[in-house]
Amino acid sequence: MAVRKLMLFFALSKFKSRNMLKQLPILFLGILSMTSALSQRNCGSMDVLELQLQEDPKRAVKMEQIEGHLRDLELSGSREVNGVVTIPVVVHVLYNNNNNTENISDAQILS
Repeated sequence: MAVRKLMLFFALSKFKSRNMLKQLPILFLGILSMTSALSQRNCGSMDVLELQLQEDPKRAVKMEQIEGHLRDLELSGSREVNGVVTIPVVVHVLYNNNNNTENISDAQILS
């Protein structure tokens, strides 16, 4: 964004009064592209959440219960999980049947 502003400033500083009318469409397109970039839509997850809350009022109650439970856990300082937590991991390996020297070993995958 700052680069566009710098380019626009540089272009404006190079204008001559007689060339101003010739360069006006380019200036207009530059400004238009900057404003369209600023008006792009952000993530729509909050819009979807609001729609879900309108469709199912129980969702708001459930969300508040979860938030309350998490708040209580944070304030108590205790942990709900004691011991080791195992996280399953899946590794996908694509083998090259034509050239076995490039393939990795099972030991590398398990490490």
